[in-house]
Amino acid sequence: MLTLLFYEKLTPTETARALDCSVREVVRTVESRLQKLSRTVRLALVARNRGAVVARDAEPRRRAA
Repeated sequence: MLTLLFYEKLTPTETARALDCSVREVVRTVESRLQKLSRTVRLALVARNRGAVVARDAEPRRRAA
């Protein structure tokens, strides 16, 4: 569905016809997949930034002169 909508640039109605399902099902599925993708990306960013914070805190701090 995502490929048809975003790569092939079909409308939800055209996608529903191509897949022989309802437009409501297309919209619901796409929203669900995008939420999962967004959640995954946010978790990856948090994990990556947490590593940067840990590495930064591991270095001894220097005092300003």
